[in-house]
Amino acid sequence: MSYPPLLYLPVEIITMILGCLLAPPPEFGERPPIADNQLAPNEPWFDFIQSRRDLYSICLISRGLSGIAYRSLYRDVPIWHEAAIVLFFRTLYCRPECSLLTRYFAYYITLTAPSVIRKFYDLFYSAPGASDLTTPHPNLP
Repeated sequence: MSYPPLLYLPVEIITMILGCLLAPPPEFGERPPIADNQLAPNEPWFDFIQSRRDLYSICLISRGLSGIAYRSLYRDVPIWHEAAIVLFFRTLYCRPECSLLTRYFAYYITLTAPSVIRKFYDLFYSAPGASDLTTPHPNLP
């Protein structure tokens, strides 16, 4: 079997190369995007989201690269949609090894409006594996 030439490099160098692909996250205070597919190239979130998509694509290219790319992808985890945090926690629950890769976690959603709290709560307890968690709180708004 022939491997891509990139895989003959040491893991540390491949990690550094993949780390250069990731754009820095937007500053706190920047409004998160409403929809990922409606971003314009001059918006602060555009490069960041596009670079994460590119890194995820690398994870799908080969098994040799996916293990290394996942380290970079899970190192900094930004969340800007209510459903994304549920999916992220489900991933950590189902794949505990991913939690060891996460160094920074940024949550760009304010959980103060009752409707947002309710939506998050409903998403959380409707997610697969939620039945293993504690029972829902009956007095949540």
